[in-house]
Amino acid sequence: MMRKKKGATLAYVIVVLAIVAIIGTAIVSLALTNYKSIILNSKRTENLYMSESGLDKLKVYLDNITAYGVEEGNKAVDKLNLAELSSSSLEDKQNKVFKESYEKSVEDNLKKLFEFPSGDLNINNLLKSQEGQNEFENYDIKLLSINGKKIKNNEDIVFLSSGKDRDNKNLSLRVNSKFNVNNKNYKNVTLTYKIEVPNYNGKYTIKTIPVHNIWTEALVVGNDLNIKPKVEKNSDNLTVDGGIFVAANADDDQLNDVINNITNDDINGVVISGGTLKVRNGDLISKEDIRLNSSNSNLNVGNINEKADETNGVFTGNIGVNDVGIGSGKNIKNSNISSQYPVYAMNDLILNGVNSKIKLNGGFYGINSNRTENKSTGKENNSSAIIVNSPDMITKNDEEESKKDNEKSSIEIGNKAIIMGSAYINTKSEQYQTGESVAIKGNYIAYTVDDGSGVTFKYYNPLQLIDSIENNKNLTVEDKAKYFNNIYHGKNFNGEYLNNDTIKNYLKEKISVSNISLPEDTKSIGVTISGNDIKFNNITLEEQKEVRENQLKEYLHKTSYIGNLLKKESEIAFPKNEIDAKKEFINNKDLIYIDSESNNDNNKTLTIKSGKENKVNNDTITFKEGNPIAHGQGIIITNKDVVIEDNIDFKGTIITTKSLTVKGENNKITYDKEYLKVLIGSNYDIFKNLFVGKGVSEKTTLIINDGNNSIKDLVKTSNWEVN
Repeated sequence: MMRKKKGATLAYVIVVLAIVAIIGTAIVSLALTNYKSIILNSKRTENLYMSESGLDKLKVYLDNITAYGVEEGNKAVDKLNLAELSSSSLEDKQNKVFKESYEKSVEDNLKKLFEFPSGDLNINNLLKSQEGQNEFENYDIKLLSINGKKIKNNEDIVFLSSGKDRDNKNLSLRVNSKFNVNNKNYKNVTLTYKIEVPNYNGKYTIKTIPVHNIWTEALVVGNDLNIKPKVEKNSDNLTVDGGIFVAANADDDQLNDVINNITNDDINGVVISGGTLKVRNGDLISKEDIRLNSSNSNLNVGNINEKADETNGVFTGNIGVNDVGIGSGKNIKNSNISSQYPVYAMNDLILNGVNSKIKLNGGFYGINSNRTENKSTGKENNSSAIIVNSPDMITKNDEEESKKDNEKSSIEIGNKAIIMGSAYINTKSEQYQTGESVAIKGNYIAYTVDDGSGVTFKYYNPLQLIDSIENNKNLTVEDKAKYFNNIYHGKNFNGEYLNNDTIKNYLKEKISVSNISLPEDTKSIGVTISGNDIKFNNITLEEQKEVRENQLKEYLHKTSYIGNLLKKESEIAFPKNEIDAKKEFINNKDLIYIDSESNNDNNKTLTIKSGKENKVNNDTITFKEGNPIAHGQGIIITNKDVVIEDNIDFKGTIITTKSLTVKGENNKITYDKEYLKVLIGSNYDIFKNLFVGKGVSEKTTLIINDGNNSIKDLVKTSNWEVN
């Protein structure tokens, strides 16, 4: 009989317990990570839907109601006969009178705000028509419950004590908004507003300030936004949580000149020359172009791991992987564009790189159907098309064909695509408009082949191309689209099958159709390429009219949201002299940097970097370095070029009348509207004459404690639900 090995058993038990402990720790860690993710997503949801649902406007009304309540409380305290009160009871009596008057005022005004028992908001129509609203917004707001109970009548609107502290009262309103995101695609957002009762700690001042459009974005750039790292590699150079508005100085009648080798020497737009730009929770707007003009460049827009999102968008002239001018940039490699937001382009979507991909999950709207002459230059603006000059997408030979598709460049568009224009061939004498809304270089070969239907050709140096048909009728874009589609599928212009197999086989071999995927919902003027096939144009006149009335109108609204920063009617009135400028950290924390007019010099640069302490002078802003990130917050308004170096995490907004260049890595800018309201409101004497533009999105009411100049936010939001 064998003796049991007790030591071995003990060791076995210890090993098992250790494994269980490790697994348990991992599970707890994963749960905490998921919890943090839920919290972050909740905040992101608030940022995305507050404006679209109209609930931000309701909060403004609630802020005004609490502000009026504070005023009533102040008046009640002023009426007290202080001589009759002892010093020991004075503070308690002031606090009691202030709170009672505040609560009654807020309760009375809330009762006027809602209809009972339906819960309908009396001010729905007023919210929609007030200053700052536009025709794209459509919402219906209802009150669901008061203090956690279903509505019976307006007597339910009353402040209740919370917990054991009888003096700590609040009132909660559960509210729902049903709103139209896009084309009758309705969403419901539900949240809770909690209205608090402040203590009387000295007199409060009520201040109402305008929210100017120019400080509602994370970044506002007059000329170019350049991502230009010191070393060209795939790295995160700038992440922006909020909106970006670029090329504000481009005149509305001179937009989008950087096309077909027509270069606007002054303004290019967004240019990524290696490295990565990420944009979350806000529009990316460039009144000129968005270009990836070097290898290892990346643009990521939207929350990539989530579904396509129509709350925000990308609005630009041209967008693509290319150098200046269509057809340039063949040496660009491994550069990619991805967007969860819909992309609206006044001109073209361009892919000129190798091993480069464009993936637009939110859809693509090429909305310019007119090729017009620019009044200032005498040159022509393109209509919108998708243009591919990538060598690895062009059919060449067996070796090229054998290359795996996933190693080639590609374009993939989800959700919806509208392409209102067609491509042009840059022939020397005069440009030739094709019938292709999606054009791959070399596919023009279709217009050089005689299908036997009676077409005539014209010499466009250096090509002979189809030009007219029977009775010298010039071919329209639609005619050329029909010709291209038919001849590729083995038919002539009249729809009769070709007898010449040589032509059919030749065109099948020469015309490139791979690595482009368009959504089922695609409308175009010309032929498109998708799923290794040619598809005929299918947009109706009614649909073209709808595009002009909706998408084009929204594009123009977005790109004119912020005006010019340099002209007489500028959005900003800089102080005349440097002595009147403001460049300091308040309490070594909040930065206010405001330039003067005298600094408007093309040779001056403002550098933002990390260092040993918070420090600011005319040419440099230094945020105290952390481990490893330097955190800073505030508002920066300058008429210098701005350069951002490494490892800066900034909360607030940066506005420059010139260009902004990011040279380092791991930089982040987070827009926080509520923070900026407080910063600007509590220092309004500095800002009141600075923002002079007509663009005002709303007005906000601030409650300021005169004792310590702090701002009180008495209306909080929580418990968001979106469906």
